[in-house]
Amino acid sequence: TPKAKKEVKTKLASYTSKLSLSGSEFISKKGSKIEIIDGKGVFLTLFLISGLSSNLGQYFSTGDYLFGGLSGAVYGLLGYCFILDLDNRGQRYDLPNALYIFMFIWLLVGFTGLLTIFGFGNVANIAHLVGMIAGFILGLIAKYTLKF
Repeated sequence: TPKAKKEVKTKLASYTSKLSLSGSEFISKKGSKIEIIDGKGVFLTLFLISGLSSNLGQYFSTGDYLFGGLSGAVYGLLGYCFILDLDNRGQRYDLPNALYIFMFIWLLVGFTGLLTIFGFGNVANIAHLVGMIAGFILGLIAKYTLKF
């Protein structure tokens, strides 16, 4: 429907929880680091592709357009950094390994339904997964095509 299409297009700018607000803070802080190290074009491409693909993935998998936030884009940024940090022993973006471990654990726990049981509400797990995969793919492309 036209309304659903409009909702999907505006998901990148919506903030529906404190976790989404912390996600935008993460994007602001770590996104600027990616921008400085890899360039503005790389950051914008990463943000847009991971954000849009994650929200579209969530929409097409559930049919629900009433979700929001930037978590898919955050997972995209983390996935990208993870791939490039593998060769640099975590020194490229100064992200602790524990953050990557948390990313994987949170994703797995999200798919179990435990987050809903413990009051986190319905988590857009597909958005997280698709965002992370988009970040992995873009990280691999950057790794083999960009001159670092």
